[in-house]
Amino acid sequence: RKLYQKWLQYNPTNAQIWVKYALLEDSLEESSRARYVFSLAIQQPMLDMPEVCWKAYIDFEVKHQELDNAQRLYEALVDKTRHYKVYIAFAMFKSNVCEDADAAREVFRQGYQELS
Repeated sequence: RKLYQKWLQYNPTNAQIWVKYALLEDSLEESSRARYVFSLAIQQPMLDMPEVCWKAYIDFEVKHQELDNAQRLYEALVDKTRHYKVYIAFAMFKSNVCEDADAAREVFRQGYQELS
């Protein structure tokens, strides 16, 4: 932990470090600490690859069966980026993980309206 904390003090823009730190906490069965590290990571004003943090955080929530949290993360990411790839990933999440084809269609519909 100390090593990752020092590393992040030195280079807080490195998304890979944030993810590795959170995954370390998860491997130690400290899911609340991992969630805290992920939430700090996605709040950073400057990250070299923010999509890495977002994707890892969403995967973490799915792994822990916290689908409501994963959905909230997708919604926040859609609001933040308005990027077509995020809409596609969110719709695939709704379809494959949540097994809700109607909700997936709605995400695609919203994306089409936002991006048209």
